[in-house]
Amino acid sequence: MIGEKEFWGLGYGSDAMRTICTFLFDRYRLRRIQLDIWSGNKRAIRCYSSLGLKVEGVLRQAILVLGEPTDKIIMGLLLEEFMPLTMDFQNRLQ
Repeated sequence: MIGEKEFWGLGYGSDAMRTICTFLFDRYRLRRIQLDIWSGNKRAIRCYSSLGLKVEGVLRQAILVLGEPTDKIIMGLLLEEFMPLTMDFQNRLQ
């Protein structure tokens, strides 16, 4: 989480998630990463989608957010989906 709003939208969250995904795939040889998030966190969903995570399911009214039943979104990423995005990102840096 990036708590200071003046640092939102600058790519720090995407960079951190890209680094975490790279670490998990490289170090632990994972084939798949999964996360869940509440449906109202649109910025995070957009960030995860930009890294290749796909919505795999919705658990309707699975969690409470500020006392209100809210959907939980399940997102997943396969190694073969992530690697082309990572190589494209590295090519843009050069």
